[in-house]
Amino acid sequence: MAQAAKPNCQFKDAKVLVAEDDEFSLEVLKYMLSVYGITADQAVDGVETIERVKQKDYDLLILDIHMPHKDGNQAVREIREMEIKQPVIVALTASVFKAERETSIAAGFDDCFNKPLDISGIEKIIKKYLKSKQISVEL
Repeated sequence: MAQAAKPNCQFKDAKVLVAEDDEFSLEVLKYMLSVYGITADQAVDGVETIERVKQKDYDLLILDIHMPHKDGNQAVREIREMEIKQPVIVALTASVFKAERETSIAAGFDDCFNKPLDISGIEKIIKKYLKSKQISVEL
């Protein structure tokens, strides 16, 4: 992959799960997070997402809305019903329809971002939701 510019911040001990059924998109998201010092766990569908959330307390989940077996909206509803430390859950969608975004927020997502997500979109998400994990970096 192309060399990304060094960001002026890193994130320490951030526990992030990326759920995306498209292998290329998943790898790109994980790479963009790694630029900020985040090693993300991964899931390929809603069923695997729920299993991972049962096993580990995450700070942030980034879920594709449209996944096989159990979509993002179904997964987030189940996660919100669990008796766990509730993570911030961000939806990713390729849809431009406002109704789909509203449905996702109603299902329990904290925020919704459009695909394709670029490095500035990832930075916006992690700076907003992982503030307590952010450390400064000398340039």
